[in-house]
Amino acid sequence: MKKILYILVSFLSISAFAKELKYPIKEIPEILKENADAIIRNYSITTKVRGKDHSTSEVIFAITIFNKKAQKLGGFFKAYDKTSSIANYSLIVYNSNGEVIKKSKNKDFIDVSAYDGFSLYSDNRLLINRNNNDKFPYTIEYRYNQKDNQTLYIPPFFPVTQFNISVEHAQFNLELTETNQVRIKTKNIPDYTDTTFTSSKLVYTWELNNFNAIEDEKYMPNSTEILPFIYVAPNDFHYEGYSGNMSSWKNFGAWSWNLIKDRDELNENTINEIRTLTSKANSDEEKIKIAYKFLQENTRYVSIQLGIGGFQPFDPNKVDETNYGDCKALTNYMRTLLKAINIESNYVIIRAGKNSEYIDTDFVAQQMNHVILNIPNKRDTIWLECTNQRQPFGFLGSFTNDRMGLEITEQGGIMVNTPIYPTNLNSQFRTFNCIINEDCELQGNFVTSYSGLQYENVNQYLYLDKDEQKEKLYKKLDISGLTINNFKFNHGGDFIPYASLDLDLIIKNYGQKNGNRLIIPINPLNINTFIPKKIKKRKYPIKTKWTGYDSDTVAFTIPKGYKPEYLPDSVNMVSPFGEYKTKILVANDTITYIRDLKLFKGEFAASEYEEFRKFFKQIAKYDADKMVLIKP
Repeated sequence: MKKILYILVSFLSISAFAKELKYPIKEIPEILKENADAIIRNYSITTKVRGKDHSTSEVIFAITIFNKKAQKLGGFFKAYDKTSSIANYSLIVYNSNGEVIKKSKNKDFIDVSAYDGFSLYSDNRLLINRNNNDKFPYTIEYRYNQKDNQTLYIPPFFPVTQFNISVEHAQFNLELTETNQVRIKTKNIPDYTDTTFTSSKLVYTWELNNFNAIEDEKYMPNSTEILPFIYVAPNDFHYEGYSGNMSSWKNFGAWSWNLIKDRDELNENTINEIRTLTSKANSDEEKIKIAYKFLQENTRYVSIQLGIGGFQPFDPNKVDETNYGDCKALTNYMRTLLKAINIESNYVIIRAGKNSEYIDTDFVAQQMNHVILNIPNKRDTIWLECTNQRQPFGFLGSFTNDRMGLEITEQGGIMVNTPIYPTNLNSQFRTFNCIINEDCELQGNFVTSYSGLQYENVNQYLYLDKDEQKEKLYKKLDISGLTINNFKFNHGGDFIPYASLDLDLIIKNYGQKNGNRLIIPINPLNINTFIPKKIKKRKYPIKTKWTGYDSDTVAFTIPKGYKPEYLPDSVNMVSPFGEYKTKILVANDTITYIRDLKLFKGEFAASEYEEFRKFFKQIAKYDADKMVLIKP
């Protein structure tokens, strides 16, 4: 009897333990492991939109981590603020066999302020469980419930979190009440697989199964063009006491207008001051420039993210009093200054960021993160970035150029395009006059001028002290044997700014001496070493965002008694990606090397990748050319 009881207890123990096995690695289809740093085993979200006031989401996320590249996905990081809350959270870690090795308790989760280093005020917080496991492979599963007391922004569903991630199973359930009207946009994901309708609710279900990892190929289109996603946006929404409609950009702009319309009044002292400063200006453009200078000299940028303050600027008199504000407050303050001198301007909300993805203009939703200003002008629209005290007048730069923004007017929202800076205006022109002696020491002076977007290559140096500038220049030039003697920066310009660098230098051991020959690199200062990675068979289009024009003229005075024995041939490469041209001129004891490079912004077929790679490979080869001087 005891033996039977022992066997029964053992069997029950084994059965109970077997139930704990979950997500064993052996159950993953082999094809999903190709190019995968991690595999999402299960990603399930059920979002319920309850009227226009709030929504709830129930989330289950399980992922197997194979290596350090995906380690950051092996923990729990969830942001929330005063309009949202996180509850019922848990995290379990499994080993490769599917055995539980850790069950996190509430004390293992820490709740911290999501301080970003520059926000003066913020109610954003982070709930974190880092899970420092590094015994690969392992699997984590976390769960949580989220409640959002607003419907301005309904979290989208991204079943594939990044490149080199496979998905075994993902599911999104969207539950609506009969009064909800939402718009749904899907991309790279099958249509909903199921729909349930009752008298009180409508439920959509999407599934994604056995999705193979997409290998990251450099210079790809935006991830939203490639990875699957589901966007949801209501027509009618509510956010902290403010109701609105986003069935069109016009309507969404009308809601934004209500947030700023009564915030354009200034105290009399500031009004009188700005009117006095602009009283002798000869044009509206000159007045705008004076007002912009006043803004830059009297305010500074801080981030403020408190509830509706994330969307509504605070009163311009508060900016006047404190001398600071976020992008909304400073832009609105500038708008108010211009109103005081009878100049109309427009508040424009936009998605900013040098490499950020642009907003989807076909899907009306809250997609913006920044505010700028535009002013209709006789010559052309003037655009102002109001958060940077050193931004040239009328210049947006790579942070917000060439993208769509929503102009906010009393009549509603209007989609507008920010300025495009063409290739020829984004220039770097350099002249270098140098002398090289028999010991291959090169001494000379170069003057480089930067314009347009290439002004951003040096604008970070312009306001540093002399020692800091010199330290940065050594790092930027990165030339062995370099000594910088004297240098000077200048800058200026509106709309298309410029900067210049005048520099005297010495480079020791520039080249090699071999008997009666000197072997001298032909390109001392602007060598391209960039060669795109070799890919056997590219799958996705090539998208380049750079655009610019470099021109270098280097005049070498060669040592007495030497003459050229070998000079590189002229080059003339023209392609869809850019143009590269070189030539060499000889006059007496001077050899002049001229190099022009233009790079074009665009999107190109995947089949052109080898040509794309070849273009830059050839540039690197020609830039590394050398001339040979001989002394008979």
